[in-house]
Amino acid sequence: MNADEAGPPGELIGRGRTADVFALGDDSVLRRYRDGQNAEPEGKLIGHLTRQSFPVPLVHSAHGGDLVMERLYGPTMLGALIAGEMDIETAMTVLAELHRALRQVGPPPDALVPTGHGLIHLDLHPDNVIMEPGRGPVLIDWNNAEIGPGDLDVAMTALIMAEVAVNPDGAELVGALHDQLRHAVGVFLAAAGGAPVAQLGEAVRRRVANVTLSEDERRASVRAGDLVVELAR
Repeated sequence: MNADEAGPPGELIGRGRTADVFALGDDSVLRRYRDGQNAEPEGKLIGHLTRQSFPVPLVHSAHGGDLVMERLYGPTMLGALIAGEMDIETAMTVLAELHRALRQVGPPPDALVPTGHGLIHLDLHPDNVIMEPGRGPVLIDWNNAEIGPGDLDVAMTALIMAEVAVNPDGAELVGALHDQLRHAVGVFLAAAGGAPVAQLGEAVRRRVANVTLSEDERRASVRAGDLVVELAR
């Protein structure tokens, strides 16, 4: 019997672009890819990050399209911003610090790492950071991670936030926070440093080619790239 025939393994508590998250009691969750893609490499990578003391969820097991991890109870950074529980400056500083911390992580032992490259997340934005009480920020969703230049990772973070800022319907997604996103991107770029604009073209290219985005979202990526360039000056 496959996973679909078996039915939901627990209460559905989250749904992303590619995966569903089910509660498995109080301590664990199951993240299941809807297309059945193999979650085992992601589980292995998160285990590597745990051993490097980078803030990620603890992985219990990975098999096929299923990843069983510890259950986190904190709000996302995005949720905390929308609720007014976190201010823009603090949140953007945390994002920049996560980027810097990731650059200090040694790559997996089997990775080929060109000079100047390292492990990058490529989806590091406020909705993928859990503000776990008593623990601090925890970075989730490592499916896009690869070896690459850190400036590309920073460019991608800025671009994803800028996409919402340039979206006329962005207020439907993030409420009153929409009016502050332009400022947030500028604060993040200043805090992160580096030369992300040099990698912005590649970031836009990847977003436009992302099949999980709608046509409107892909078009917004180009406008968002222009905004990032403006704010990085």
